[in-house]
Amino acid sequence: MQREVDEHWEQGDSLDNGASPESGSTTALLSDEQLSSENVEPEVSAEAGAGDAEAPVTDPVVPVEKSLEAAITVEVPALQGSVELQTGQENALEESDESTDPGTADENGAKAQAGTEQPEEDDSQVGQVSESYAEPREGGIAQPVQVTSPPLPGIPDLGEVIEDDLDDEFLDIEELERLGSLEPADESGIQRGSRQTGRIISIDSTGVIVSFDAKVEGFIPLEEFREVDGTLAVEVDQEIEFLVIRPGGASGYAKLSYRRLKDAEIWKRLETAQTEQAPLEARILENIKGGFRVDIGVSGFLPISQLDVKPVAKPEEWLGTTVEVQVMECNRRRANVVVSRAALLIVALNKQKEETLSRLAVGEPVTGTVKNISAFGVFVDLGGIDGLIRLNDLSYFRYERIEDILQPGQEVVARVLELDLEKDRISLGLKQMGQDPWAGVNERFPEGSHVQGAVTDIKDYGAFVEIEPGVEGLIHISEMSWAHRLPNPAKVLTVGEKVEAVVLKVNREERRISLSLKQLKLEPWEEYGNSFAVGQVVEGTVGKLTSYGAFVEIQEGIHGLLHISDLTWGPPPKNPAEMLQKGLKLKAVVLSVDREKKKLSLGVKHLEPDTWITFILEHTTGDTVTGQVLRLVKHGAYVKLAPGIQGLCFNSGIPHKKSGKGQSGLKVQKTYNFEILRIHEREREIDLRCRNTTPLSMEQLGEERR
Repeated sequence: MQREVDEHWEQGDSLDNGASPESGSTTALLSDEQLSSENVEPEVSAEAGAGDAEAPVTDPVVPVEKSLEAAITVEVPALQGSVELQTGQENALEESDESTDPGTADENGAKAQAGTEQPEEDDSQVGQVSESYAEPREGGIAQPVQVTSPPLPGIPDLGEVIEDDLDDEFLDIEELERLGSLEPADESGIQRGSRQTGRIISIDSTGVIVSFDAKVEGFIPLEEFREVDGTLAVEVDQEIEFLVIRPGGASGYAKLSYRRLKDAEIWKRLETAQTEQAPLEARILENIKGGFRVDIGVSGFLPISQLDVKPVAKPEEWLGTTVEVQVMECNRRRANVVVSRAALLIVALNKQKEETLSRLAVGEPVTGTVKNISAFGVFVDLGGIDGLIRLNDLSYFRYERIEDILQPGQEVVARVLELDLEKDRISLGLKQMGQDPWAGVNERFPEGSHVQGAVTDIKDYGAFVEIEPGVEGLIHISEMSWAHRLPNPAKVLTVGEKVEAVVLKVNREERRISLSLKQLKLEPWEEYGNSFAVGQVVEGTVGKLTSYGAFVEIQEGIHGLLHISDLTWGPPPKNPAEMLQKGLKLKAVVLSVDREKKKLSLGVKHLEPDTWITFILEHTTGDTVTGQVLRLVKHGAYVKLAPGIQGLCFNSGIPHKKSGKGQSGLKVQKTYNFEILRIHEREREIDLRCRNTTPLSMEQLGEERR
């Protein structure tokens, strides 16, 4: 019987032979022959079938075959001498003698099979218990009758414990042992669901044979020993612990599970670790989409974002390493485990951060490690929190690159300058760990003193000179020369050149020192100012041009203004650039000197006699003069009579004017004879009249000159 029950368990069918007191029915087990025939009916006497209402009702005897295939519900209601049996679909019962002989029962069963066609079994009613009522016969009252069958011999009464319960891979160890304890042990004393220890005696391609309890052998599939990384960890004579799924009985191997016991313990450990937020060790196996597959006893997932608190540059370098992780998600039914290493790091960093902040104080030194270098400073890891050394707090001395002072990973001691606990910002200073070279700089370099140093840098606005290690001064471009025109600093000084300068101003708070090169020499006006006199002819170079004239440099630091009206005796040009250009060397006459304001007025036209005076002395009203037309205007034409002398010939003094077109009979650059009408000496103007608009020929001009 035990072997048949074992075969039934292997087929995976559910066996439920428990009686429910509320339902009043019993689940009986039928053989293959009984399932193929009509439902078993209890025998009723012929006399009772003839209508004797007082006939007693006897309990049916149901034969049970050893081969168990299915369970059906037998319901026997009683009604004054008649018994009806229902099995999923209502069947008519044949009358039989009141006999409890099994042979008679078998004979009656055969008669029922021969006389009545067996209906198909209704699966919906298999394993269900319900009450049935017989039709009232001759005014009788139908009442339910409950028939209870005793447990079948050789079959353990498992209650609600079935093999599917023990095969549920999501049950924990305690539940498996509890379910196994609800059924009796087999003849070998081995109980289902029990935890055992045994020795592996043989291994083949399908599984291993385990000997345990000195007289029992069991089988475990080989795949249950395969680790997460794919390797097999099993060998002969190895002692292992396992779970009994099904005892083997007298003539078979017990069904054992090594993986069920191991996985149950692992999942319990994972769930406990998730609840208690305890760390676990995980080995990183492979790189998959979005992260890594890890071995934590079972296969788990470690997202790439949870590997570290900072972005991971080379994930492949982590393959094969063992790290501590925290279980973030654990779902056994879905076999889903998500772990995080960053969560543990954050907890550790926060704890370390609290410890670090508790011992920090402004003005106190702190030790850290250079984390990374940026364009605006150096970040230092102080332990759970970073501090920043800004560029101007790195060194008192000039440097080209930050790497010349600090390198990533270097241990550094800096001073805490600012501490903002709300924003978790810490400002550090490296140069503050040494002596400030600017301390006492006012006493060492008083204003007016002469200093020497080396040019360290040249800018468009000047040059920096290091006059002491860590102390630099600026020679502004305006302090390089007394010249009115500012020089190019790169043409005056070069980097590394040793120079001497005069201290103009010292600002200790702003760490600035103003230096001067030109103050090494006397101011030019002090040296040459008394050497200039009115009427003196000087030489110089045209510097800056303006709309009103030009500045002429006579000596370094001494400039004179050449006004546009002093360029020529004639009408001044509209722009000085018509007669002058920058860098032109020329002679001029000193017209005025203002030593207090350090100003000179110069004139170029004064180098020659006044042509106006000469002209009016030689000519008078009514004289005929030769002139060249310079330009035509709306009211006439301007005529050049002599160098620096111009006259105006109005339209009224020009014959043959083309009326209505505003055009004169004169042509530009042509020479004509003109008559002087008036001379305005004060305004230096001459009115002319042209009697003949025919230009003079070259021969006529030659005769005129002779």
